[in-house]
Amino acid sequence: MFRKLNEDSDYQYNEKAPFNQASIMNSFAQLDRKNDVRKEARRMIELYSPNTMWAEKNAGNQRVLDNAFEVVEQKLGELVTEKHKEAQETKLVSTYELARDLYKDYLDKFPSSDDAYQFRFFYSEILFELKQFDLAAVQYDMTASKDGKFQKDAAYASILSWEKVLSGVKETLGRKIGEGKRGKSKGKLKQLEKLKTLKKGQTYEAKALTPTEVKLAAACDRFAEIAPDDEGVVNIKFKSAQIYYLKNNFDEAAVRFGEIIDKWPQHKYGRFAAQLIVESYNVREDWSQLNIWSRKFATNPRLMADKSFSKTIKEFIEFSSFKEIIKVFEPNKTQEEIAGHYIGFATEFPKSKYAMIAVYNAVINYDKANRLEAAIEQANKILVDFKDFKLKKEDIANSKKTGEGITLPETVREKTMYLAATFHGRLAQFEDAANLYEGYSKEFKKAEKREDAIYNSAVYREGLGDYDKAIANFKQYMKEFPKKDDIPQVDWRIGELYVKKGDHKSAQGHFSGLIRSASKRGDAERSVCAEYKVMEAQIAQGRERDTQRSWDRILKSFAKLSDEDKAKPCPLKAAAYITFGKLEPEYEKYLAINFTNERTIGKDVPAKKDLQAKLEGAYLEVIKLQQPDYAIAALYRLAKLQQNMTKAFQNSPCPKALTEDQCMEYEGMVLEQSYPYEENAIAGYDKALVKAYELQLYNKWLLKAQEGLKAYEPGKFPEIRKYALIPSEAAQQTPKVAEAMK
Repeated sequence: MFRKLNEDSDYQYNEKAPFNQASIMNSFAQLDRKNDVRKEARRMIELYSPNTMWAEKNAGNQRVLDNAFEVVEQKLGELVTEKHKEAQETKLVSTYELARDLYKDYLDKFPSSDDAYQFRFFYSEILFELKQFDLAAVQYDMTASKDGKFQKDAAYASILSWEKVLSGVKETLGRKIGEGKRGKSKGKLKQLEKLKTLKKGQTYEAKALTPTEVKLAAACDRFAEIAPDDEGVVNIKFKSAQIYYLKNNFDEAAVRFGEIIDKWPQHKYGRFAAQLIVESYNVREDWSQLNIWSRKFATNPRLMADKSFSKTIKEFIEFSSFKEIIKVFEPNKTQEEIAGHYIGFATEFPKSKYAMIAVYNAVINYDKANRLEAAIEQANKILVDFKDFKLKKEDIANSKKTGEGITLPETVREKTMYLAATFHGRLAQFEDAANLYEGYSKEFKKAEKREDAIYNSAVYREGLGDYDKAIANFKQYMKEFPKKDDIPQVDWRIGELYVKKGDHKSAQGHFSGLIRSASKRGDAERSVCAEYKVMEAQIAQGRERDTQRSWDRILKSFAKLSDEDKAKPCPLKAAAYITFGKLEPEYEKYLAINFTNERTIGKDVPAKKDLQAKLEGAYLEVIKLQQPDYAIAALYRLAKLQQNMTKAFQNSPCPKALTEDQCMEYEGMVLEQSYPYEENAIAGYDKALVKAYELQLYNKWLLKAQEGLKAYEPGKFPEIRKYALIPSEAAQQTPKVAEAMK
C-alpha cells in the first residue's frame, strides 16, 4: 500500500513520501527479507536525500526538507543499529552482511553526521568479523585518526587487520560467525618474529616495504603515540621496528628501536633493541653511526647496568672511533686533521689495543704534511710512553680469527724508530739521527732496514766529525753484510776516514790491505788507487824513501792499466799527481838558475832554456791527463816558468867591463829578451784562471795564478775570487734513507 501510494504521480512528491518509504523498509526488515531491506534502504537514500527530484519539488518548504532528511538519516541509523544488534545475537553471516551494507550506505551519505564516528567503528568491526580485513583496516585507520572513545580500540584493531592482510591466509566463513577456519584470532597480536642474526662481511641491501607492510608499521607507530602507557605498547613499537629490520631497512628500524630505549628503558626489549641497533651498524661497517649510537647508549645507566652489554658498548665506541678515522676521515680530510684525530683517539683511549698504532698513524700523516717536528713529537711518545706496551693474547687471537690483522707493538716501535731517525736527518739534526739509527740496529737485530740504519749512522757520524764511531759503524756494516754490492766503496771510505782523523799510519795499513784484496780480485784500477792512497799516507808521515818507491810502483801499475781504466778519475788523479810531483826537483832546479854570475851566464842561459823546454813538455803531459786540480797546477807552472825566466833576465847585472852608456844598451837588450817571456807568463796565468773558472774549481793553484797575474795587472783582481769546490767522492755519498714504512 505504501509503495502504491508513493508511486502515484500525484502523491510521489508529497511531504509524507519519505515516511512511507521508511515504513516500506521497516516492513521488509520485520519480514527478515534482507535483500529487500538493502534495496529499500538505498531507494530511500536515492529518492529522499538532498539533491534528489523530491528535494527539488519541495525546495520551497525548508521545514519539510529538514524533517525528511532527518527521517532518512534517523531511520537508516535505527535500522543499521538494529541489524547490527541482531547480527551479534544471531551470529548469522547474512545479517552481518546486511548490517555492513547499511553502514556503508549510511557513511557514504552522511559522513559528517553526529553518529558517523561511532558507526564507522562499528562498520570496521563488522568488516573484521566478516574477515574482510583489508576493508576493515582502512576503516579502523580512519577511526583511529580522530580523537574519540574508539580511537585506541580502532588503532589496535588496525594493527590486527593489517597483520591479517600481510599474512595472506584466507579465512573462510560459515553460516554463522565463528564457524569458519581461524575464526578465533581477534584481540591478539601476531607473535613477534625471531630476528635473524646478522653476519659480518655479508651484504644486506635494503628492500622496499610492500604497501601493506608500510601501513602495518604506520598503524603500530600510531598506536604508540595514542596509547604510550598501554601495557602492550612496547611489543607494538618493537613490531614496527621489526618490520623495517627484516627488510634490512636498518636506519628506519634504528629510529623505532631508539624510541623504545628512550621511552621504555626498563623493558626487556630496551637492551635487545640497543643490541640490534649497534649490531646492524657494525655488520654494515657504518662506523660513524655505530659510534653515535654506542656513545648514546653509554649515557643510559639502565642499559649499562648489564655488565655484558656495557662491555660490548665500550668496545664498540673504541673500535668505531678508530675505524671512523680510517674509513671516513682519511679520504676527506687533510693530513694534519687526520693526525689530530688519531692523537685524539690515543688520548681518549690510552689503554686501547689501537692506541699505539693510532699514534703511529699520526706520525705518518704529519710526515706527509711535512710537519716533521710534530711527527718527531709523536714518534717520541711511541718510543717512550709506549715502551712497555703489550697486546693481550686474546686481542692477538681475535685479530687472527677475524682476519682483521693487528700490528704488533714491537713492529710499530721498529718502524717508528727508523722513521724518527729519517726525520732528524731531514732536519739536519744529525746527532739525533745517528743515535736513533744506532739504537735501531742494536734493538732490532733482524729488522729489514737494519743494514741501512748501520750505514746511515756511519754517514752521520762522519758528517759530525766523530770518525771513530763512523769507522766502527762502517766496519760493522761490512761484517754483517759482506755480500752487499757497496762493500768495496765502504771499505775504501773507512780508509778515507782514517785520513780525516789524521791517523795516517792506520790509513796506510788499511789501504795496503785494499791493494792486496784488489789484486786478488784482479781489480787493477782499484789497486792503483789504493797504492796512491798509501803514498799519500807516507807523505803525511814524512816517509820520503817509501814515497819515492810508491811513485815508481804507481806509474808502472798505471802503465799496465787498460785504456778504459786509465780514463777513470782515480787512476788519472794518481798519475797526474805523481807525474806532477816527480817534476818538483827539476822545477826547483830551474828556479835556482839565474843570470847573476858574469862568468857563468854564457852557460846558465842555455841551460835554463833547455830545462824550461823539458819542463814545459812534462807539464803538457800532466795536462793531457785531464785532472782538474793538476791541470790547473800545470798551467800555473807553465806560466811560472815564463815569469821566472823574465825575472832571471831582468835581474842579470850589467857586466863590470861596460861603460854607463853600454850598460843602458845592455839593459835594453835584456828587456827585449825578457819581453816575450813576460807576455807568455801573462797569457799562461790568464789561461789557468779561465780554465779554473770554467770548471768552477777553487784550489791553491787558482789563487797562485791570480797572484801571478796580479803582479802584472794589479787592478784586475782587487780581491781574490772564490769559487765553489767540486764535491769530493766521499762528500757525494749520502745516507740510505728508505721510503717510510706504512
